Amino acid sequence: MRRTLSLALILILLAVSGAAQETGEPEPYTPEEFPAWSRSLRRAEIITIGLFPFVFFFTALAYGGGRFFANGMDSRYAPSLFGSADSAPLTTGEKYGLITVSISISAILATIDYFIEKGRK
Repeated sequence: MRRTLSLALILILLAVSGAAQETGEPEPYTPEEFPAWSRSLRRAEIITIGLFPFVFFFTALAYGGGRFFANGMDSRYAPSLFGSADSAPLTTGEKYGLITVSISISAILATIDYFIEKGRK
């Protein structure tokens, strides 16, 4: 058993060390390697994901403010930044709504960026 385990470990180490050897210096990507649509899609992805936390924060703050005023400025419904321990929690539907709106706004802003970028060219 021990001999089989040792042999298997040696074979794995040999395979890994052989695969780790590089044959040459890596070359950086050139702009011609990728089509323009894939670069635009990647830019939109980066913008959408990068904007999401900020958009979510402001969406939650705006929703919390609207909810606060809709409930007669009751302190239990104060926006989460100003809420207390006895604050009324958001329902599951409200949480999903905030996430959906935030993703949508982020995607819309990425689309606007796409058209601005396309207009420059």
